[in-house]
Amino acid sequence: MRKSFSVLLIVTSALSTNAFAADLYTPVPGVTDAPLRPAFSWQGAYVGGQAGYHWGKGSFQMNGISTSASPEGLNAGVYAGYNFEIMPSFILGLDADIGYDGIRYNDNNVGTTITAGLESSIRARMGYAFDRTLVYAAGGYTGMNAKFENGNSTAKQWLNGWTVGAGVDYALADNVFIRGEYRYSRYSPESFEFLGSNARVGFSKQTVKIGFGVKY
Repeated sequence: MRKSFSVLLIVTSALSTNAFAADLYTPVPGVTDAPLRPAFSWQGAYVGGQAGYHWGKGSFQMNGISTSASPEGLNAGVYAGYNFEIMPSFILGLDADIGYDGIRYNDNNVGTTITAGLESSIRARMGYAFDRTLVYAAGGYTGMNAKFENGNSTAKQWLNGWTVGAGVDYALADNVFIRGEYRYSRYSPESFEFLGSNARVGFSKQTVKIGFGVKY
């Protein structure tokens, strides 16, 4: 009997202590418990603009004369893509861009001016996210238009190639991010008719870009 009474006394004391502690808690007016903030997600579509600088190596052949050059220039354009969050922090996606390439080169050996113009690419992207920082690698198809001028004669040739690179996206806000990227592109040599002769051109370049994007 005495043992049962002791157990009852301990339980009653514990319940009384909890009730007293609950009575002491007084919510502060206008202040509520804030819900936990969900982890940032890169899942979804995005669009943006970018600009950069590139340097490259090219070769041009015509009338038995072969020359090489290392032109440099600026470029600018827009891009869009979609991220798939396969598992926490692991991202797969597609990224496409279109822009203008500002390369201009005067080949004095054959009296021809070579300029670039429209360029585009579509790439697969794989990355790993550290919360608001996404580190990625990307690779795929790229193409660029080349224009050749000699006196009143003009020819245009679309160059096909491949591109690989890596970069970092950083989210400034839930739907705004900035981008920095390095890319290497190589275009297959192409043959075409120019000034009644068979001409041939090949080109490769390295590019650094910075960009600004909006995520949906």
